[in-house]
Amino acid sequence: MNFTVNLLHYPALDRQRRWRHRWTTSLAGGVVGVLLAWAAVQWVASYARQIQQEQQRLQATLSAQKKQLQSLQKQQAQHKERQQQVQHLQGVAQQHKAWEVLHQALQREAREEALQLLSLQLTQGRLALHGRTSNLHSMNQARQRVSHELGIDLKLFSALVTSEPPDQSKRQASAMVEFVWQGDWPMPRSRAEKIALEPSSPLAVKPLP
Repeated sequence: MNFTVNLLHYPALDRQRRWRHRWTTSLAGGVVGVLLAWAAVQWVASYARQIQQEQQRLQATLSAQKKQLQSLQKQQAQHKERQQQVQHLQGVAQQHKAWEVLHQALQREAREEALQLLSLQLTQGRLALHGRTSNLHSMNQARQRVSHELGIDLKLFSALVTSEPPDQSKRQASAMVEFVWQGDWPMPRSRAEKIALEPSSPLAVKPLP
């Protein structure tokens, strides 16, 4: 009688074989898991570095744009300040020229004995001239000449006929016309600026220096 023994199906050897297979499989799975975890960590670290670099790049770009904006705003402020200074100087030059023209015109009228200036006043862009002359006709002609020279519309605010005390060469008092002219005066200001002009009282006149 023959007996055949299959060593592969021997219980002890079979258990040992299955145990080795499970251990090898578990070890391989662990190694693969560790490798996958390491690769994931490396990928996350690389992605985090990319995000950090992108944030730094964006911050640098934002900082550069902020500096450019500040520089532009500074240049605009300086340009606006220079424009205001130029406008102010132009206004001052215009006013100085107007005073010079007024002085020359009044001197000419005084030399020609067309009128006698008593005082003038400048209040909030409003010019008031107080003077006297021999009659209304000569006063109107002088007002038109001075207005033309100044380029300002001088209007007659008030007129009063008075009598001048007689001197030794005259037997009776001569009549005089005392008047007040008013007109807008160029002020050193920008074109966009608007200043309310108020008429000055003819009684509140100041003597000329």
